[in-house]
This record gives sequence, C-alpha cells and structure tokens, in this order.
Amino acid sequence: MIQASPGDPLMQRQFGGRTPLARGPPVASSHGGGVMSVQQQMNEAALAEKKRRRWYLGIQSKKEPAHVMSEVYKALLVLHFEWKVLAPYRVKCRWQPASPPPSSSSTSVHKPVKIGLQLYKVQQHIYLLDFQNLGGDAFTYMNLCARIITELKTLSGVRPTAAAPSHGDMLHGYNPSSQGGGLHQHHHPVRFVCLR
Repeated sequence: MIQASPGDPLMQRQFGGRTPLARGPPVASSHGGGVMSVQQQMNEAALAEKKRRRWYLGIQSKKEPAHVMSEVYKALLVLHFEWKVLAPYRVKCRWQPASPPPSSSSTSVHKPVKIGLQLYKVQQHIYLLDFQNLGGDAFTYMNLCARIITELKTLSGVRPTAAAPSHGDMLHGYNPSSQGGGLHQHHHPVRFVCLR
C-alpha cells in the first residue's frame, strides 16, 4: 500500500492543512471484532470532532473592527441596553423591560437578559460579531439578538423593502407577499458560524 508523506499537498488538502495523527497498522474494531482500516479510524475521529463543535449566533462584517464596535454601541444605545466594556472588542450587555405588564404574574419574564458580544477575526478583513446568552429567557434573548442585528443593518444603511413581521403578524399568519414583495432584496444574511 502506498502512503503519502505528511508534507504531501494531497494530504494537506484532505485534512485541511492538518496531518492525521496515527498511521499504524489496522486495529481491532469495537463494533464487531473486525479490523478497521486507517481510513475508518480517521472517519470516526472526524465524526467525533464534528460532535464537539460549538455553534454561536453571530453576524459577519467586512468593516474595520473599530467601526463595527462603534455601530454596536450605537445599536445598544438605541435599544436601551446597559453595557460594560470588558475589552476593546468584548462587551457584556443587559436589557430589562421598562415596566412589567400589569396582567402578567410570572416573575421570570421580568428578569434582565444578559448578552455577551465579542468581535472575532475569522479571515483577512472578515470579522464575526458573536452573540452569547449569559442569562435570562432564551426566547427574549433570541428576540433581542434579532433587534440588535436589525438595528445594525439600519445603522449601516441596509434597509429591507418591507417591514419585518410583528409578533401579531406571526400569530395571525404572516404572508410576506402581502407586504410588498418580502424582505429579501438588500440584506446581509445572519450566518451561524462554528468556532473552535
């Protein structure tokens, strides 16, 4: 059997610039007593690595980091967040409803939602603003993330062609075609990015 050397370009491409860890003789499999090939071992290792991935909610930008952060602070101000700067590109922020609704008896809804925002460089001239839930209701967290993203789009001059659906629209059957063509003409998609 011919094996490529660790410096072989084919190996570099196949393993994303990494070389496989072990290249010994085949070993016994735990699934039936058979013999596993090196390829099967690597496939299982890749599968195990995929299971360890952590996904973050975030948006990407090609703007300079200082500009991105200034837009983030403007969005937080408009949306009535309180925040604390932990590092130049890392902010912890908190949002709390102004006053509890009179008909609500649940106290968990009125707890503040804490969100961590951190700007990462993912490639040359591409930055990821990562959103992390640091505490509070998950649905409120997702709603606030959507509001921050929408405000960042507004501040950057990207305007959707129609209004976003309100909570009432969603409850009563939102139909984007009845709103003047939908929301898809001039927007930057929210991307879910895996960071290791």
